Amino acid sequence: MKKQQRESNGYEGLEDVALWALVAKSDLKALAYIYEKQYTNLYYFGLSCSKDEGLTEDAIQDLFIKVWDKRTSIHIKLSIKSYLISALRRIIIDKLTAQKKVLSVDGEFPEGFEPSLSVQDLMISEELDEERRGQIEHALSLLTKKQREMIYLRFFQEMSYDEIAESLKIRNQSVRNCIYEAMKIMKGSLSIILLVLGGLAHW
Repeated sequence: MKKQQRESNGYEGLEDVALWALVAKSDLKALAYIYEKQYTNLYYFGLSCSKDEGLTEDAIQDLFIKVWDKRTSIHIKLSIKSYLISALRRIIIDKLTAQKKVLSVDGEFPEGFEPSLSVQDLMISEELDEERRGQIEHALSLLTKKQREMIYLRFFQEMSYDEIAESLKIRNQSVRNCIYEAMKIMKGSLSIILLVLGGLAHW
């Protein structure tokens, strides 16, 4: 009965640890559910840093092949999303490094390929005049690569501090400090961005 219910209703309501336990037991339908649920987040994350649709799609395919191959040895500590973002990040860095023949430094994205918020990501290009769009672009340009990546993950991917820390393999406090500094820069440079993101002031 439970199996029939899961097949008819999908895997909605299962905690990530329980859902991943099914994958570890070779439940291919559970992995297919994760793929369908996370694909959009993964695609936009990949596209935001690679700027290449084909590379992003290939990276996601590689990710799920690797996940399936290593399903019994993968342990989800916090969330499936944060694990997949972290793994996809590594795959894309490797692909960019090979494609551009440039080296990443300490596992970071090659220069110019880090994921980051843009005016297009904020979906406001038609709502603001050219002057304000320019102000927003300027505010975002003041951030470091790491700040832009964390702001992207926090507010565009809607990831928690813990999830970001897990994805980037750093301490939670480091994430909080980095985002705090980024917010100080953006608040000091451009208050309008707080209104655009809706609720950002309550971070």
